Amino acid sequence: SFVQSCTMVFLGFMPSLVYMSSRINNDPWSAALALITLYYLVASYQVQWQRYFYRALIFCSLLFLTKISSLVIEALMFALLIASYIKQPEKTSNALKLAVLTGAVVLVNTIYRAYYPAAESLAMVNSGIWPGQDLRPITLSYFFSFNLPSLVSEAQADIRGSDNLSITRSFLTYQYATMIFGEFDYSYWRNQSYWLFFNMQFLIILALMVPLGWIGYCCKQKTLMDWLFIATVGFSFILLLRFIFSYPSVSNTDFRYHAAILFMLAYFFAQGLNAIRVRFPITQKPLKICLAMFMFFSATFFTTLIRL
Repeated sequence: SFVQSCTMVFLGFMPSLVYMSSRINNDPWSAALALITLYYLVASYQVQWQRYFYRALIFCSLLFLTKISSLVIEALMFALLIASYIKQPEKTSNALKLAVLTGAVVLVNTIYRAYYPAAESLAMVNSGIWPGQDLRPITLSYFFSFNLPSLVSEAQADIRGSDNLSITRSFLTYQYATMIFGEFDYSYWRNQSYWLFFNMQFLIILALMVPLGWIGYCCKQKTLMDWLFIATVGFSFILLLRFIFSYPSVSNTDFRYHAAILFMLAYFFAQGLNAIRVRFPITQKPLKICLAMFMFFSATFFTTLIRL
């Protein structure tokens, strides 16, 4: 279906996600475990937790142990369990008790690993305010500006660049840029192939479909599951904002922070574009053409990098 195709385009052809999958860190594991966890959570919820619950619980626990920001998925699991318990307590009671017990064990283990006896404090994240990346003072313009012309001109979000502050010092611009290309400098490859620069510009423009899809999703009718997904994403952004204010460095505002909710963001994008397509039938062909062009330029982007 169109929704499935759009979701796969987001997850399979977004350059930064493809690049991230080749790196050995927590983000690819988190994205993969979150996708599996969400599948089993929704599947188990639909059958009143009579099937798939243990799989959902195992993968959710592994996800939290992999990346602490995936706490939002753990919260989603408890929200679904509580919603089911309110409706049918006799069918959900055991599952809820086991989830609470398992969650407590996982949380204690996480706190134990995060405690530094010498400092007598908890270190839940390994971060800081890095030289040349200080975002202070953080103003409203930082959160609400979107400098698309500067981004198209630069066609990347080099975290070390001192001449692209309009990108790195704008939350929405930097999130959008790192969603596509990550926080990397592509100058070496662009000096060898000028086509790569134009390729990246095309991808930046075509990727505007993503926020368009999110806007379309906000305007469509929603189910309980939709609202729970929205609450989960909102919770994740609240945690990100807290992280930014605690450690106001550019590298801490990368789109990779959303690894645990990538599937939800892809789902919002796909459902939103589908809602636009249904509401305005004249957009069906243009949307399909734009999706095909995005896949084409994403493929040529990586083909060029590999060839160079």
